[in-house]
Amino acid sequence: NLKFNLEGLDEVRRKFFGTLYNTYSFFALYANIDQFEIDLENQTPIAQRSELDRWILSLLQTLSLEVDESYNAYEPTKAARAIQTFVDEHLSNWYIRLSRRRFWKGEMKIGRA
Repeated sequence: NLKFNLEGLDEVRRKFFGTLYNTYSFFALYANIDQFEIDLENQTPIAQRSELDRWILSLLQTLSLEVDESYNAYEPTKAARAIQTFVDEHLSNWYIRLSRRRFWKGEMKIGRA
């Protein structure tokens, strides 16, 4: 019994994909302004990054493990909900909002990699 609802699909598009798009747009805007290019050979060590950066990286690692476990258990809905929670609640609502001033003021010489 598969439940499919066009209004629910539109809600996911607006809430999840809209938030994800806005998050990426924010990153792209400031990365382009700063001419940011990742240097895999000279990344800032985790211990030298801000507490907020370490927090989001920890949550991302936890998310990766949770999604892998969900897919291995054939529970794609659980995986998708975990990703949605991470993007909406943690990445967008907390990390971006609390880090915004660092990006605006160019204060991230250490910790941008």
